[in-house]
Amino acid sequence: MGPYRIIYADPPWNYNDKRKGNGGAADHYGTTKTSDLAQMDVASLAAKDSVLFMWATWPCLKDAFELFAAWGFKYKTCGFNWIKTYPKSVDKLVVGLGHHTRGNSEICLIGVRGKGVPRIDKSIQQVQIADVINALDFPEEDLRELPQTAIHPRGAHSAKPVSIREEIEKLYGITEENSHEFPRLEMFARYTAPGWDVFGNEAPGTIEMPLKDWPPRLPKPKESAA
Repeated sequence: MGPYRIIYADPPWNYNDKRKGNGGAADHYGTTKTSDLAQMDVASLAAKDSVLFMWATWPCLKDAFELFAAWGFKYKTCGFNWIKTYPKSVDKLVVGLGHHTRGNSEICLIGVRGKGVPRIDKSIQQVQIADVINALDFPEEDLRELPQTAIHPRGAHSAKPVSIREEIEKLYGITEENSHEFPRLEMFARYTAPGWDVFGNEAPGTIEMPLKDWPPRLPKPKESAA
C-alpha cells in the first residue's frame, strides 16, 4: 500500500445547506465535514514527490485549499473544468441549483508534494472534445480556446467522468507496462479501476485510511493534589 505517486480524490463535501427536498448533496450521498476530511493522514500514504487531483465545487473552494494543506500538498492549478450536460439530452447544458447564479460546472484541482510527478504527454491540453460535442453545435476550433474544460453528460450524484482518470494516466505516460512505477490511489471511489488502489465505503478492496488528530488535541489537565 503506497507510497502513492498519484492520488485522485472526490471528497464528499458538506455544504451546510438548509435546502429541503432533493436539492442538497446530503440527500443523495453521505457528506463529511472538512475538519473530519482533514483528519485523514493522506500525507503518510503519499510519496515524497507526488501529485493530488482533487474534485471541488465552487462553494467549497476555500475548503479545498484548506484540505490540500492538511493533506500535505501545495495547490497549483485547475486540471479540469467539467461542464455538465443532460445524459438523455446531450445537446443541453445542465441547469443546476444555486443561491446566486444557477450552477453547472465542477473543477478538478491539482496540488503537488515535493517535486510532483513529471509530465510526459504534453498534448493533454486540459480540453476534452467528447462525442457529446457533436450535438452541441460548437466548432472544434472554438472549444480549443476553452482551457481546462471537459464537456460530459452528468451521471449519478457525485459520479465523475471516467475519462478524467484516463486523462490523468495519459498525462504522466502511464501504460500497462510501466503501471507498477506509478502507485495510484483513488479516494472516495465507488468501484475499482485497473492499476488503482481505492479508498471508499462503496468500493471493494478498500484500503485502511490512517487518521491523525485534527486539530491536535490539547493536553489533558493534570489532576490537582488532594
